[in-house]
Amino acid sequence: MKHTIIMSGGLGNQMFQYAFYLSMKAKGKKCKIDDTLFYITKMHNGFELKQVFQLQNSLNKPSLLKKIWMQLLRRFKPSLLLCTDSVYQYCPEVYESRCPYFMGDWLSPEYFANIESTIIDTYRFHNIISRNVEIVNQMQVSNSVSIHIRRGDYLNLPNYCVCDEGYYRKAINLITEFVSNPVFYVFSNEPEWCEYFMRKFGVKFVIVDWNQGKYSYQDMYLMTQCKNNIIANSTFSWWGAWLNQYVDKIVIAPRMWFKNNNYNINCPEWRLIDIK
Repeated sequence: MKHTIIMSGGLGNQMFQYAFYLSMKAKGKKCKIDDTLFYITKMHNGFELKQVFQLQNSLNKPSLLKKIWMQLLRRFKPSLLLCTDSVYQYCPEVYESRCPYFMGDWLSPEYFANIESTIIDTYRFHNIISRNVEIVNQMQVSNSVSIHIRRGDYLNLPNYCVCDEGYYRKAINLITEFVSNPVFYVFSNEPEWCEYFMRKFGVKFVIVDWNQGKYSYQDMYLMTQCKNNIIANSTFSWWGAWLNQYVDKIVIAPRMWFKNNNYNINCPEWRLIDIK
């Protein structure tokens, strides 16, 4: 049986979905990815894996009939046809599913724990602009720390925790305890607000605000090049930290990602801080 992995969401979620697809192939499953939903609904910057990592998407623009079919699958989720994931939980039984379609985010690194080197090789960034090449050179000669401050849409999502000032203060204090003369590179969807916010902490920082639109993925690339990472409850900065190859890196993450449960996808070696 051939399975179809339905792609959706922003770049971070697409990367988890594609990693799940690779794990399926590694287990000998016949499968393909499908990006039809991006032709139906505007999601962030669309299907980004092709531009960012030069990965192939669906070969042809979907027909009207296929668009309708995908909308029906997403709305009704028929259990005989569609296998869905449990949010932030590894469910190995999905590999035995006989459903032709898989829909979900597959947000657990356990899905690709046995093929980590493949994932690292797959997620190599391309088309890095010259300004970012220059900033990477600065990161490599300093004790660089990426810090992701996610605001914008998160402020209006009732179930998401928002990493507040207390979280970032504790994270910055923890970094300064173990890292001498750190330089914080700040990534955010509200950079002007961050300029004021970061001045509270009395540390050296750089606001990275030039990677916009189709180049926004290069923020993630820069996160991977920092020596340490402070992430938000975001799959975007999660990948920025996970793909960071510095052996002695310190990664700080929020313990809780959602207000009503304890689900998270933090790695065991990461240092966790509570959000009040």
